[in-house]
Amino acid sequence: MFLDARRVESGKQLEADICIVGGGAAGITLAREFDRSGVKVILLESGGLRQHRKTQSLYQGENTGLNYELDTTRTRFFGGSTNCWGGWCRPLSELDFSRREWVDNSGWPIERGAMDPYYERAHEVANIIPGEYDPESWLKKARENNPDLELLRFSSDRVETRIAQLTPTPRFGREYREQLRQSDNVQLYFRANISGFRTNAEGNQVEHVDVACLNGNRFSVKARTFILATGGIENARLLLLSNDVHKNGLGNEHDLVGRFFMEHPRIVTGEIEFFRETHPDMYDTGYAYFNAPVIASLGLSPATQQREQLLNYHAYVEAMYEGEDSQGAQDLKDLYVRLRKQDIPPEIFSMLGHIARDLPQVYKYFVGKRLRAEKYMRSHKLVNILEPEPYAESRITLSNSRDPLGLQRVRMNWMLTPKVHKTLLRSQQIIGEELERAGIGRLKIDPALEEGEWGGPVEWVWHHMGSTRMDPDPKKGVVDTDCKLHGVVNLYVAGSSVYPTVSADTPTLTVIALALRMADHIKATMRMEHSAAA
Repeated sequence: MFLDARRVESGKQLEADICIVGGGAAGITLAREFDRSGVKVILLESGGLRQHRKTQSLYQGENTGLNYELDTTRTRFFGGSTNCWGGWCRPLSELDFSRREWVDNSGWPIERGAMDPYYERAHEVANIIPGEYDPESWLKKARENNPDLELLRFSSDRVETRIAQLTPTPRFGREYREQLRQSDNVQLYFRANISGFRTNAEGNQVEHVDVACLNGNRFSVKARTFILATGGIENARLLLLSNDVHKNGLGNEHDLVGRFFMEHPRIVTGEIEFFRETHPDMYDTGYAYFNAPVIASLGLSPATQQREQLLNYHAYVEAMYEGEDSQGAQDLKDLYVRLRKQDIPPEIFSMLGHIARDLPQVYKYFVGKRLRAEKYMRSHKLVNILEPEPYAESRITLSNSRDPLGLQRVRMNWMLTPKVHKTLLRSQQIIGEELERAGIGRLKIDPALEEGEWGGPVEWVWHHMGSTRMDPDPKKGVVDTDCKLHGVVNLYVAGSSVYPTVSADTPTLTVIALALRMADHIKATMRMEHSAAA
């Protein structure tokens, strides 16, 4: 059932068995798990069915670390950031879950094998094939449409080809809209922003959550169980804002809420000169997104990571085209991304002007990129995606500025450790060695990278992770192994903010799997409580 929070009677207290805060991948997955269960669920979503600029602006904040765009790297309407998700899916590996002695603060407190049944169900939620990550199998299928496609074959196991699947239905707000609209027991309130969780006097149980609408309306929701699922930044922010009993914020007794924030750095550096005609389009996101259900990438094998004492890493092989560096082409790319998020930029006419002015260059770039026109191709470069090392000083805190609801905005201090740079440089050296050994080509490494710089701008891939990390010890983590907040009996945290370590692969499939695991746990807990009461 869909409802408008702005029309709830001001000051009223709604009641439910479960209150879910956030309607993204985790929140929608959880709501679907409780649909038709007889349990009354209230799902609170900040936005509506489409993006609204004033609601989106609630993400704005300040940076004190690496440059980061806070308000453009999430989408604040139904479906959450699946609205800007590319759709790439891959489970984390056993090594990603393991404690690695060469990676500070690494390792999950749960076994990778325990996630297998949830990963299988997560594939069904994402409408992709469980367990299908064999490169040779996917190459055979892809060659049915393009016989020229090939994999880069190396003569050792230091470098491997990885496959990520592309879901055909990444927009969860569209895919599961009708199911939740027609639900009898799930009530979804749009335009409902959370101003804080309110606990009992002891601070160990949430009694209700306060809801604030941008039109000034205020009400609250009382529930037996609360689930916070607003993303890797907002999860930490809302816990820090819930400070009426715990002055440092809810769950923050040991100053861990907001710490260990992680994002995957994206750096375009390293140019491949192929020794022969090669067709590596399966490794190119521009090709795969429009032409294939999978994307291939080059990664370091687990044995290589361990032997070299490196973080996880993978790289796409992107074809670069004439005109790509023109202002018009840059604006065309930016406009495409923003329109996918249903965001019409205020500077759209200026952007269209740049596109028109640079039309010849834009034409070369567009025709090259979309139609793979070789006459406009100028090079192949590595798009490097790196695992960040968990670092306590990379963190989310509250700034002194306030949003239109009167709540303190976010202060972001995104930081990377020296091991990230070491991983990038050594990974490129290894890939270069293996390309030459196999007779495939030569990798030209940017001299700046070898001199301690990055070799290109440090960008990001919109993955907010790690700010409420999981650990059974409350002195080391914010949530326990069931993702329940330490010290609070009825508040759970969903999403990638609970990740202790994050791999270099996309996080969304694991977000879904953890949400399914949480739903099973909460159902089992409610059954036990019901049996005890009977």
